[in-house]
Amino acid sequence: MALRDYTFTDPLGSPAAPGTATLAAQRARRTSAVLYVSAALVLGLILVLPDPDHSDHLPLGIVALVSLALGLAYAVWRRPPGALLVGSSAFGVLIVAASVAAARPLAGTAFFALWPMIGAACFLQRREVLATFGLLAGAYAVVFPLWVDDTARTLMAVSTLSAVAGMTCLVFVLKHRVVRLVAGLERAAATDPLTGMLNRGAFADAVSRHHRERTGPYAVLVLDLDEFKSINDRFGHDAGDLALRRFGAIAAAQIRPGDVLARVGGEEFALLLPGTDAHAAGEVAERIRAAVEAGTTDLEGRVTVSVGVAHDADGMRATGEVLRDADRALYRAKAAGRNHVVATA
Repeated sequence: MALRDYTFTDPLGSPAAPGTATLAAQRARRTSAVLYVSAALVLGLILVLPDPDHSDHLPLGIVALVSLALGLAYAVWRRPPGALLVGSSAFGVLIVAASVAAARPLAGTAFFALWPMIGAACFLQRREVLATFGLLAGAYAVVFPLWVDDTARTLMAVSTLSAVAGMTCLVFVLKHRVVRLVAGLERAAATDPLTGMLNRGAFADAVSRHHRERTGPYAVLVLDLDEFKSINDRFGHDAGDLALRRFGAIAAAQIRPGDVLARVGGEEFALLLPGTDAHAAGEVAERIRAAVEAGTTDLEGRVTVSVGVAHDADGMRATGEVLRDADRALYRAKAAGRNHVVATA
């Protein structure tokens, strides 16, 4: 997979999608900018505080300027290459390692690695998080022996890396739990609980998205179960619910993966058919009508469906307008005796 198509994750649960223009990638970019600028400010504060040993001021000043430059670059470059975003935490690890190598005394500088590692845990996949931690361990293995006392070196390395690893794992696990929770809530909010189809709001979102993209010809079908109230009145709501679920299963079996089927009312459904001409839309409508009539003979009450079909040949009309045309065609199908398909002229 090319890094430009890298899929960033998001602790706030935004949908995962490849690319640097996605919401998760933009949050990763902004977080990188904040972390690098904050690191520069912290290093600047260290330099102005009272310090009996000024021998580390020049290298720490250089590290602060590099961190500031990276932070500003991430702030102003709205669509950086994927490699630059994926590598943000790795760059941070190297900056922390440089600070550790320069600082006199070491104090808590080694724990600054928490910043880039938590950033990696928030936005990167498992493989990249592990690679970033491996880079951190390797960098510390190089810089600690430069001046850390032999007796303290192992203790410092173990304590620092174990603390950073523990916090990174915690953030990574919590992020994935939040992502799963948000995805579940979004599915529940977009799904009709009885039929498992999209609901009215989700269908409206799909229609709006299709209108914005203007991807060519399309058709809209509005489908309504005939005399549905009489099924509820004569046989009870359990029979009505079963009829709705059966219709949903039958209709879903007649459409393509890219088509959008939704329950938009009590017994009313809508179907968006992208890339479909008028003839094909009529065939889909008739196929659904016939399948419902044939596939519900074992249910209590007669279950049939009336269908209104509207079509936009060039994809330039507002989808809402096409939907209204399909509604008017549905009324004509009902007036014609129900269990009919009527298409707009």
